[in-house]
Amino acid sequence: MAVYFANKIPRQPGACTATSWSGHAATSARAPAMCAVAYSSGSVGVYTEEGDDVTASRPVRSDVPGVYPCALAWHPSSPLLAIGWTDGKVATWSGTELRVVGEETSTHAGRSITCIAWSPTGHRVVTGDDAGKTQVWTVDEKLRPKPTGFRCAKPAPGARTSHVLIPNDTAVDEDTGAEPERPFVFYYAVNEGLADSGYVCVGMDTAGDDRGAGESKAESKGSKAESKATARGGPEGTQSKWTVVSSTKLPTEGDAELAWTEPGVLAVVNDRDPSCAVRMFDLNNGDNYVLVPPARRKSQGLPKGSDGRDTAGGDPTGRRLSCLCYDADAKTLACGQRDGRVVMFRRTPPHDSAPEDAWRVCASLDAGGTLERVHFASGRGARLLVAVCRDGARLCVRVKLNDKTRGGISVVQVAADSVVVEATDGSRAPARLNTTERGMQILGADATSRHLLVWNSARAEVHEARGSGFARTSAQAMAIHGERIYRACPGRAVVEVTDLGGDVVDALAYEEAQGAAEFVDCNGDFLCASTASGHLRFWPHAPGSGPDGDDGDIPEFSGRLPFAIDSVRVNCDGTKASVLFAHRGHHSVLSTLAVYDVDTDGYRTFDFAITGRAPESHAWDAAAPNVLAAQTAFDENFFADEETIYETAKDDDSKNEDDSGDLGINPNPGLLPQEAHPVPDGFESLLGLHAPSLFVCNKAAAQGGGGACFAVTMRDFVGMEHLDAHAKAALLTFNYDLAVGDVDRARAMVKATTEPSVWEAMAHMCIKNKRLDVAETCLANLGHVRGGRAVRDGANEPELDARVGNVAVHLGLVDDAIALYEQCHRHDLLNRLYQAMGRWDDAIRTATNKDRINLKSTHYAHGRHLESVGDVPGAIRAYEKSGCADVDVPRMLHGRGMTDTLERYVINAGSNELTRWWARYCESSGDYEKALHGYQAAGDYLSLVRTYCAQGDLEIAAQLVEESGDPAAAFHLARTFEAMDEYADAIRFFGAAGRHGHAARLARRCGMDNELMHLALQSPPEMMLDSARYLEERGEFEKATTLYHKAGNAGKALELCFAHDLFDLLAGIVAAVADDTDADPKLVAKCASYFLDNGRYGDAARLLVKGGDVARGLELIVEHDVKIDEALAEALTPPKSADPKEDGGISEEARKATLMKIAAVCKNQGSYHLACKKYTQAGDKMKAMKALLKSGDTEKICFFAGVSRQREIYVMSANYLQTLRWHGDPELTKHIVQFYTKARAVESLSGFYESVAQIEIDEYRDYDKAADALRDAAKHLAKSKADGHDALMRSLEARTELVETFVRARTLLAAGDVAEATRLCEQMIADPRARDESEVTIRVGDVYAMLVEHWYQARDLKRCRGLVAEMREAAGLAAEPYLEATMLAEIDGGATGAKGGDRKGLGSRREDGFEATSPTEEEGYLHGADDDADGEFYMDEEVHSDDDGA
Repeated sequence: MAVYFANKIPRQPGACTATSWSGHAATSARAPAMCAVAYSSGSVGVYTEEGDDVTASRPVRSDVPGVYPCALAWHPSSPLLAIGWTDGKVATWSGTELRVVGEETSTHAGRSITCIAWSPTGHRVVTGDDAGKTQVWTVDEKLRPKPTGFRCAKPAPGARTSHVLIPNDTAVDEDTGAEPERPFVFYYAVNEGLADSGYVCVGMDTAGDDRGAGESKAESKGSKAESKATARGGPEGTQSKWTVVSSTKLPTEGDAELAWTEPGVLAVVNDRDPSCAVRMFDLNNGDNYVLVPPARRKSQGLPKGSDGRDTAGGDPTGRRLSCLCYDADAKTLACGQRDGRVVMFRRTPPHDSAPEDAWRVCASLDAGGTLERVHFASGRGARLLVAVCRDGARLCVRVKLNDKTRGGISVVQVAADSVVVEATDGSRAPARLNTTERGMQILGADATSRHLLVWNSARAEVHEARGSGFARTSAQAMAIHGERIYRACPGRAVVEVTDLGGDVVDALAYEEAQGAAEFVDCNGDFLCASTASGHLRFWPHAPGSGPDGDDGDIPEFSGRLPFAIDSVRVNCDGTKASVLFAHRGHHSVLSTLAVYDVDTDGYRTFDFAITGRAPESHAWDAAAPNVLAAQTAFDENFFADEETIYETAKDDDSKNEDDSGDLGINPNPGLLPQEAHPVPDGFESLLGLHAPSLFVCNKAAAQGGGGACFAVTMRDFVGMEHLDAHAKAALLTFNYDLAVGDVDRARAMVKATTEPSVWEAMAHMCIKNKRLDVAETCLANLGHVRGGRAVRDGANEPELDARVGNVAVHLGLVDDAIALYEQCHRHDLLNRLYQAMGRWDDAIRTATNKDRINLKSTHYAHGRHLESVGDVPGAIRAYEKSGCADVDVPRMLHGRGMTDTLERYVINAGSNELTRWWARYCESSGDYEKALHGYQAAGDYLSLVRTYCAQGDLEIAAQLVEESGDPAAAFHLARTFEAMDEYADAIRFFGAAGRHGHAARLARRCGMDNELMHLALQSPPEMMLDSARYLEERGEFEKATTLYHKAGNAGKALELCFAHDLFDLLAGIVAAVADDTDADPKLVAKCASYFLDNGRYGDAARLLVKGGDVARGLELIVEHDVKIDEALAEALTPPKSADPKEDGGISEEARKATLMKIAAVCKNQGSYHLACKKYTQAGDKMKAMKALLKSGDTEKICFFAGVSRQREIYVMSANYLQTLRWHGDPELTKHIVQFYTKARAVESLSGFYESVAQIEIDEYRDYDKAADALRDAAKHLAKSKADGHDALMRSLEARTELVETFVRARTLLAAGDVAEATRLCEQMIADPRARDESEVTIRVGDVYAMLVEHWYQARDLKRCRGLVAEMREAAGLAAEPYLEATMLAEIDGGATGAKGGDRKGLGSRREDGFEATSPTEEEGYLHGADDDADGEFYMDEEVHSDDDGA
């Protein structure tokens, strides 16, 4: 348990202007700190946590009137205080030398320092003044401030620097402690003197430079009372862009105090706010809520007014909040009220509930004055707080109260200055020690049977029954043993041993590297101390030993522990020590309890985080060295993102919700939870234990003058308080042996015991440790028959926990059994246990949530229980939930004689089954009216008809059957009519019931032949056969044949048809036999003969094949050309047989011959796909492909060629594909090339590429592609080894060369080399190979067309006309297939005009640039373009060309 003590520091003149907590010792959460306070009178006071003034001997004061300190800041890691004064002086004060070690006055001369801040590494300090100037300082080796070369921008008149913020993002070299060589960045805010104007700057300073970087500004408008804005930005070179990301209106008047509690969440208080609440603003999502401090309890004192009354009662504004601060490490928000009260809220892990529910009040204290400011010490986990009041400052320290038991004495601190001491066994009356008169606040206490030791950081007192003494000391950790006091010495690696008067008589020294001792603890004859570096030291000592005792040979042990130690306890034999940890610099205790073992020099741990709890205190048993108790509480500081500190070895029993538990130590890693106890209501904390008792305190009882220590018997020792110490020790030893698995020693302990109560206790411990083998021995000694049987019968259960739980039930350990069943998920056993205990609500809840398979049986058992206790309504509800209400509710009510209740229940239930039962009950009782009504309501027409028939109301029964159509009712009525010899009605209602066999039976009996046929056709097969025989005897052969056929006796039907020439019926019977897959072969043969006789060869062939005569069937098919379909072909196909001699199989050769024959028939019938299939099954893929080629199914041809993988088939497929229009289908072209390639038919592939070239020339005039195709043809032809290969290659190369010449000529024309192109064209025209139509070559017409097109584009129409004339006359070609019609029309039209024009001008220059030397030449050139003659020739040529193409 921890509380805050408020220490008032000595009053000095003037008001408090600034405060600052030191951070140089913050590596330990409870290391001493100092607080600096500046006063307007011109002085600075530095105080310890208890309020002692360390500057009393050497005051820090200004000699200039009106000058006083206004800004303070402690170095982050050294006892060095930076002080800013109103005259601009910056000074440094050393906490080691207790004096001012340096000062500088020129930088801010004449300007008051407004803010001061150290960098996180302590290498620089930044100051700002009321003129807007900001300066960066370093500290030299003599701790004197020295300004750097930083230069801030010149501020505007009236500006003042209000805040300085240095981000903690500068890494430090771990070896040298130096900052990296990069600019030092910080932020500062400047107020321009106006209420709504200011900016934020980014400053950069480079170490060692004479220059400083500039600043960037973020303008901010708005008064402090109205709005706050947040901005983001960063240095970009020397300038940075700032952006306002959020702006929030604060609904307060005047000045408001603000604090960030988490990113984006702002806490605001205002002393004018009448709600007296902290307003929380979530800037991330716009939400807001309030935190309201609780009302002051009566036990909390209030400042008194002049009239002696509480000020809060007279001044309702006393509860208004005036200040606040937030500690991020402890997640604690402190808010101060005007009346001096400080209330603290702690933020717990967030849940799905409202955000304000995550804040809980964790502490409150009275500062004793009107609060103005509060401030946490950083890095201390909310342990230290300074509260500034109007009448001075208070230093508030969070102290853990020292409550313990030792040597049969309990020490309970009930107040800051009060301790109650009493004997745990009640042999000594409670005694109270009060130090109020001496002004001493107690920080620690320890006691022996004769002495009480109390101390704080300033003094220690020893009290005994006949007097007391005290000594001045600075120790924070002490312990007393006998006549000696052990105290830790701050800053020294030694534990001093003093006498009761405080004189040092000995010193227990150890290595300096292990640090100073922080905690000491005595237990029995052993002392343990923990050091600041995390080491544990152990010393044994004899009771009452003095300083002259020889301890030189005493062994010493040490162990290094991580994290900061929160408390340490040593066991009674000095072999183990338990430790609680805290984050370094944080007050919160971690969830792990560790035990250091001296013998193994190792740790065993247990993490309470698995239970959602954290340990608060711990204590060892006074006599048993292996028993440890720990008090736990819900861990409000546990967040999901915190890392686990230790890997814990834990037992399943650790998952409990109790506040206090015992832990047993075993040699293997891990602590074993033994049992858990809730702290009784009204009790605060654990004091200690001495088996079989746990000691807890009740401080409220001590306030009334009584004792504060109370004993609670441990669960394993309940009923054994009367045992002597030897028996109790035996039980503890037995429990320990079970925990560590030493079964032999445990059995020996059982045999050595003769007390039945001890055996029972041992059996309980066996259950807790899950040792059924030892438990069986204990139960046998006890004569516990049921428990022994439970152990033996438990072998059938697969889970150990289930077996242990079964035994625990017989021992009365119901809670343990419940926990065991839960752990092994045997909710069925848990359900049965709850039922046996009569805890039906728990049983039903378990079955509903986790044992659904037994839910209905649980409700049924609950109903039987309620029935047994007479709770009829409850039993009815339970039976309904179990689904057994239709049976058990009538049984229960009828058994109790509650007939009227039963009738009402039946009517209200609306269940047809229940209503039917009730009607039968009424019928059996003779109440036919109610019975008929019940049957009617239940829709039971059979029972209605049966009742009416019994009463003789046959007409009503017949009407009911006709209306309802119920088959069962109709059958019952028909039987009734049959019994009355009313055969006609009986036959009618048998038909209505669908029982046509009974109707036919009656029709035969009565000779009703006309109705018989109709009824027999609807009867079962047996009745059909009976009716058929009856009709056959009566000579009704057609009807008999039909019935035989319908009944499945086709053979008999055929006999009748053949015997009596019933050919009309015969055809239908034979067709049915042919379609029947399970027909008798003999019957099939008869049908086949019938079809043969009637010329129906197809049907006969199918029946012969079906009957197994495949050869005969195939002969009929071949002989009479019977069409073969897929089904018939499969039926004709002989099956493969491993052994032809077995099962009527045939040889493989015969099977292939049959398949070939079938395939040939299919091919002749045009069923090419089926023929292909049969050829393939016969193994002749060539014929299969030929058949498939006849089908013309290109897709299947390609597929079959791909799967056949035969060269001939590849070639056949490719040849077939070339007969198609492959040049317009890229997929076909790909298949052709692929198949020729796979077949290695290079000559065919070469020929195909020549065809491609010819198509490109003839169809598309694409000589480039034609040349590519010819080159591919040559490449493949080169692989050929056939005869005449060389001649073919030469021919192909020559034709390729000719095509390439054409391509080259066209390229030259495009490039403008007309002469060379013309030469090549003339060469091609003269080449005889160009006119060889049997080979792939160029077309002469294309050569002419290329030249004509060129000159046409050049607009040389005369040359075009000459070329066209030459093409027609010399080459004998029509121009129309090669030239566009519009182009040719324009060329020919020009020739016509020239013929009718002026023929003078002989000797004039022609359009092509040549001079016409004779008229004859020019006339012959023009003559070649006779439009009429050429046009007629063109038409004939065009028709001829179309015919060729066709």
